[in-house]
Amino acid sequence: MRLRHAKTVVFGFLYELTPKLLRMYGSDLEFVGNGTREELDEFEEMLKLQRYRDPSDQVQAVWCECASNPLLRTVDLERLRRLADQYGFFLVVDDTIGSLANIDVLEVADVIAETQTTQPTQRTTYIE
Repeated sequence: MRLRHAKTVVFGFLYELTPKLLRMYGSDLEFVGNGTREELDEFEEMLKLQRYRDPSDQVQAVWCECASNPLLRTVDLERLRRLADQYGFFLVVDDTIGSLANIDVLEVADVIAETQTTQPTQRTTYIE
């Protein structure tokens, strides 16, 4: 699904093929840092300004890792969930490093992305 004038925002780093796929389904891909408190403040301010400047220019999804590879950092997922609810974007969490066995992000994520070859689980439906 491609949303017109919608961008995908990424906190941290994604597997090298993921940004290529994201560019296929969105008009813009923006890396906004690692998700520190200050970066989340800036992101929230950007969302506020964007809403008033051009409501048609929206964020369609925010992608992040939990925990990040290789630094094991995690964005404030509860804050991102609140922002997603407020501004209407999807929150996509890559939990490959932690996996559902160790870190349950089902409460905050709209979509969970994980590497099928490293983390097969019974709770996941795979699309091949």
